[in-house]
Amino acid sequence: MEQQTISISKAGITTTLNARTSILAAANPLYGRYNPKISPVDNINLPAALLSRFDIMFLILDKPRREDDERLAQHVTHVHMHSAHPTIDPPPISPSLLRSYIALARKKRPTVPQQISEYIISAYVNLRKHHQKEEASGRSFTYTSARTLLSVIRLAQALARMRNSNEVAREDVDEGLRLMEVSKASLDNDPDEDMEVGTNRDVTDISKIYRIIREMTTSGSGRKDPSSARIGGRVGRGRHNQAAAESDDEGGFKPIQNMREIRERVFAKGFTEERLLACINEYEQLDVWTRENNDSELRFLDNGAN
Repeated sequence: MEQQTISISKAGITTTLNARTSILAAANPLYGRYNPKISPVDNINLPAALLSRFDIMFLILDKPRREDDERLAQHVTHVHMHSAHPTIDPPPISPSLLRSYIALARKKRPTVPQQISEYIISAYVNLRKHHQKEEASGRSFTYTSARTLLSVIRLAQALARMRNSNEVAREDVDEGLRLMEVSKASLDNDPDEDMEVGTNRDVTDISKIYRIIREMTTSGSGRKDPSSARIGGRVGRGRHNQAAAESDDEGGFKPIQNMREIRERVFAKGFTEERLLACINEYEQLDVWTRENNDSELRFLDNGAN
């Protein structure tokens, strides 16, 4: 993969051909069936060094869902009866137009400006920090290394080509990071949550979004309640308490979260604005949090209590 070549040894032919292209690979699970009780790495049964060479990985499982099963059955029966796929509205893009677009995009060689380079470095450092926390909690299935940094750059350049641009923009980097987050989220499969028959998907999404926002209060983002800081300053006198309060600003429970950061984190996990607002409204009615400053901030009301 790194040498961009492919070796062929079949039917008496042994040769090496150039393969300067993207690689789309698929693998069946170990023993022919995916086991949700073990990690994705154990199911795939490939070494971690090889998995780290792929930019993004998605876990695709055939789960019983009524809507998806009905749509698939209708499509198969229609093709069997009419020997043609059903009419799609709007009509799909013609192959000739798609080939022309891809040929035009491949001519672009997007460069990374200095300010975008610094932003990518900062994002990579945050990814390493987040990976360290996941590894400590035993939830890490992939390894974040220098190859991950190259993956972010490749995804950002590919997105710039799609825009027919000669420079990588910050939006390209954000979208590349979002794709990597969504791919990792697909590997973090919860069988008790996803495979349960009759589970309401809307409630499941709302619960997932709540957990994302809740984790932000202890992950370093947001800020503490200034009123509680003032109270602590009056009660605890002396330089020792002041220094302890200043050092505590970097960690601990931070009940006030910025809505812009919440949207970035939630959208990076693949959720929509509609699902986010549904989650905020539901837990606001339960007096878990409240919106302040013209809906620009979200304040937890429980001060860190579970």
